[in-house]
Amino acid sequence: MIRSVHFIVFFMAWILLPLQAFSQRERRDTSGTGSVDIISNFKPTLRDLVKFQFSAQPPSPDSLRQPLSYRIPSQELSISYQPGVLKPLAFLPDSNTGFRPAQYVKLGYGSLRNPYASVALEWGKKNPLRFYGGHQSASGTRPFQKHSISSGLLRWQLPDREMGEWSANLNFIREGYNKYGFDTSRAIPPADSLRQVFHEYGLRVAYRRKSPSTVGFIVEPVLEGKLTGDRFDNRDVQVRLWVPIRYHFNDRISMQVDAMAHWGRISRSEGPALNRSVYSINPAIRFEQSRWSVHAGIRPAWDSSGARIYPDLNLRWSHASKPWFIRLNWSGELLRTGYRDLYAQNPWLWMPAQWRNQGVVDRSVQWQYQRRAHWVYDVKVGYATQTNTFLFVNDTSASGDGKSFQVVYADRIQNLYARAAVSYRQADRWLISGEAGWNQYHSVRGADKAWGLLPFEWKLSAMHRFSNKLRVQADLYSWFAPLYLTKSGASSRTDGALDLNLGGQMPITPKISAWLQFNNLLHQTYSRWSQYPVYGFHFVGGVVFSLDKSIP
Repeated sequence: MIRSVHFIVFFMAWILLPLQAFSQRERRDTSGTGSVDIISNFKPTLRDLVKFQFSAQPPSPDSLRQPLSYRIPSQELSISYQPGVLKPLAFLPDSNTGFRPAQYVKLGYGSLRNPYASVALEWGKKNPLRFYGGHQSASGTRPFQKHSISSGLLRWQLPDREMGEWSANLNFIREGYNKYGFDTSRAIPPADSLRQVFHEYGLRVAYRRKSPSTVGFIVEPVLEGKLTGDRFDNRDVQVRLWVPIRYHFNDRISMQVDAMAHWGRISRSEGPALNRSVYSINPAIRFEQSRWSVHAGIRPAWDSSGARIYPDLNLRWSHASKPWFIRLNWSGELLRTGYRDLYAQNPWLWMPAQWRNQGVVDRSVQWQYQRRAHWVYDVKVGYATQTNTFLFVNDTSASGDGKSFQVVYADRIQNLYARAAVSYRQADRWLISGEAGWNQYHSVRGADKAWGLLPFEWKLSAMHRFSNKLRVQADLYSWFAPLYLTKSGASSRTDGALDLNLGGQMPITPKISAWLQFNNLLHQTYSRWSQYPVYGFHFVGGVVFSLDKSIP
């Protein structure tokens, strides 16, 4: 055992003694010289700072066009499918009517001994009651060349909680004319035999729904009644009920059913009363996509003469990247002919002995294009078939008075027509518009000619508002004269028309404005209806008092 221990001690000493000697020799070499060997030059430096470079250039656009299901129209356009601009001065004023703020009184007088007055009033704040009224008259240079018109409208709207809104209108209108189209070289007829007075009273109640019902239907009924008559106790009483029903299956497919009952009774001072009513129902379905839409249905209608079925088809296609669309239309309807429909076109008529309801079938192609932000172009070409169309023919019979018109009906008239319109709008500062219509009436059955129908007419209008708020508007319109019947029984045409009007309005104070209107600047006494020339050059002017409390 002791011998083993001695062997281990001797072995460890043999290993450790050389290592110690080697360590002492290394220390002796390093400390003995007192110097440092430099292998390479060392220069302390700071590392360059790395910065991110931000470029101000926008990212490169994606060449793939994103598909959009709608396109926002320009706010400076006045087109049919968008509401008007909400700026107070950005409306389309007419040079003959002037502006219509919330409340005002407009007064004037002209060179034809023609007083002018109109008023707009409002009562209430939450559900206001509004009244609009007016009166104007004029006297020309020819004997008994006079006319007058008075009107009033009372309007009220009542919200139905959050579901919809009720509206009610009560209106009246009275028009007076003289049959001054007689031969002045002969004896003047009594004044009482020349006077024509028409009046109409109307009531309209409607309901507009804001959102579908719990079952998904939208029903917006309209009920209106009218009483029309003249000074000879001729009357036309009518009641019209229109019930449109809508249902949307989803965002692209919807269904609609329009039911209409137009009841009417015409009482004549001489002869029995006539019942002239029209009933129709129009079921249709509509498909809508981002670029096209289809409206397809039928419109059965009937009256005392029988039942008819009219088409109701409308196709619309718009370009994916261009602001234009094309619409194809094939539709028809049966319209009730009322007393006002007649005298509103020609007030110098005899009371008709017979009454017919008019039917119309239209086939047309429409193209509309919006160029940039201000221009709108609209072109429409079509072919229409009209049945039981009322026409006005000069009464040249031996028993007639020579200054009235008889109402005759054409069993059928074909009309190849074209319409074109262009407009330019720049907010409320500039508005320029033009429109023209051409009609080619042919294949007339039941009448000799298309009496009194205009073959061509056009109109140009321009309005500009200066920085001082002076507004100036000019209107120029013309037409080619229609056919009329001469005393010898032949057909002829009157001279064409070219009428230029100029009007302006200038604010004097925040609540008072002055207005001036010049009519027929070219002084052409043309005749829309033969023997009845219009007024020559005349002017009218006055002031407008604003009653709007929002104006200081």
